[in-house]
Amino acid sequence: MPVPDHLVSTDCFDTVITRALGEPRQVGYVVAARLRAAGVVDVDGEEYVEARERGEHLARRRRGPGRSLADVAAETVELLGLPATAAGDLLAAELDVEAELTREVPGSAADLSARRGGGARVAFLSDTPLTGPQLDVLLRRCGVVGEGDLVWTSSDLAAEKGEGEAYAAVVGALGGRPSRWEHRGDNRRSDVLMARLSGVEATWAPAAALTPDEHRLDAAAAATGGTSSALAGAARLARLRLAADGRGDDRTGTATAVVAPLLVGYALWALGRARAAGAPALRVVGAPVGTTSLEEVLAALAPVVAPDLRLLRGDDDAVAGEVRLHPPHVRGDAPGLRLVRDVGGRPDDGSAGWLRDDTAGTGVVEPVLDAALLVAGLAAAPHPGPGLVAAELARVLGRLPELRPGADLRGPVLRVARRLADAPTPEEARAWAGVLPAATAWPAARRAAAPRARRTVLRAADRAAGGAGLVRHKVRRAAAVLGARRRWRGVSRGG
Repeated sequence: MPVPDHLVSTDCFDTVITRALGEPRQVGYVVAARLRAAGVVDVDGEEYVEARERGEHLARRRRGPGRSLADVAAETVELLGLPATAAGDLLAAELDVEAELTREVPGSAADLSARRGGGARVAFLSDTPLTGPQLDVLLRRCGVVGEGDLVWTSSDLAAEKGEGEAYAAVVGALGGRPSRWEHRGDNRRSDVLMARLSGVEATWAPAAALTPDEHRLDAAAAATGGTSSALAGAARLARLRLAADGRGDDRTGTATAVVAPLLVGYALWALGRARAAGAPALRVVGAPVGTTSLEEVLAALAPVVAPDLRLLRGDDDAVAGEVRLHPPHVRGDAPGLRLVRDVGGRPDDGSAGWLRDDTAGTGVVEPVLDAALLVAGLAAAPHPGPGLVAAELARVLGRLPELRPGADLRGPVLRVARRLADAPTPEEARAWAGVLPAATAWPAARRAAAPRARRTVLRAADRAAGGAGLVRHKVRRAAAVLGARRRWRGVSRGG
């Protein structure tokens, strides 16, 4: 193979391809559920993931950077006390799940095609126990690899980028050094620092890394049966898709990772309630604010969560026993989430509320006050983010029955909403100021409402702690600290 004059190499995971879940370790929970269903293992997801991570550590210690996924599987079955023949089942299950979860980072295929058109040789270089052919399958499924492209993994090269040795190994594999070599990736050390120390032009490409809000969703994976991790992955893909299509703006991150989880969590709850009640149809009624986004989310999720449920528009004829859903709304000066369900024209009991303050009688939920404002803002300036998030989540839930589409998402939703209510970044405040005048007054409004916000946080925690995976005493302590911090800010800033 002649040495290319111009080589463009790229990292793979979270650079040109990514997973439909959050962190890579979440894949193990899906693999464990699939293996349990097949009768291969009888351990829970957490025990399997811990054994899988320990197995990879042992494989690397014993075989160095050249360890393969087969080596990892062999170590894992030994740790779990399974027969050696089960290693093949573990390997096949992980490869199948990876194939189902892997997605193109939007825009990557077009970018690489342009580099090929410019005369560069394209190569993929990844630190992974996958072999080159195994990684090539994932790249081809995502449409990012082209004819003549090179695929190298640390497993094949027996060298890793993180130690700087993979770049020298590539030179050896090529039989010489390219006249010009560019590399890009999401890891500062492996893809930038070590590449530059090896004489390679390196570019940092962190766009596909999880944002802090996406991390908060992913962290609740164990409590939600993996659904919140799929929601984090869907939020990431929606954010990247909007950026690649030129539709991204300063509101995108909040719309996909805060507003979308609010609407998705509410929609999953409503669909689950309607299905449990045996209702034949569901209709969104009430105030129009946010209705468009909510209807998009419901339309995406209903075929997966409640395939027999008919969704009704406002002008459709009434159906006996239909469920009527009131969307997020704003009542006068009191923005909030009025989450009410009517069955056959009769209000449901008080337990039907997903997130609401029963003492106020207006449906206002202080812990998600600012997030509700953002939901309302989508009506004034519609954003495609929530619809894209719901569509991707539905795709994952439909292909992976191991996840729980009926999971209670109140816990992760409260986390991202409280983060936004407690400390919106200056960028978030500026982005929404043109849509919501109240956004420019967030800090002053939060200081004025601190005692009330603290009380409602406690009430919401008391109601949601059991099913949402929240720890009551930690939330109480955080609320107390929040109140003290706001009071101190009010004094220190003269407010």
